[in-house]
Amino acid sequence: MKRFFILVISFFVLSGCMTSRDPLVWFWNNGFKMSDKEREAYHTCHDEAHKLYDYKTQSELWYEVVYKCLEEKGY
Repeated sequence: MKRFFILVISFFVLSGCMTSRDPLVWFWNNGFKMSDKEREAYHTCHDEAHKLYDYKTQSELWYEVVYKCLEEKGY
């Protein structure tokens, strides 16, 4: 009976952590939150890399372009 209560409490705690909007829980699950400018820079760099290389067949070159682009933008 004691194990049952521990399992039920654990389930509710863990399921609550996955749906919480608390910043600490969000960080634990997803990492740092990007600013809008940083997110826009990532999308721009990914689009530039997609124009030059196919991610599935040329992933190393694709990543090089993305990293160089992000460095140029200061990220």
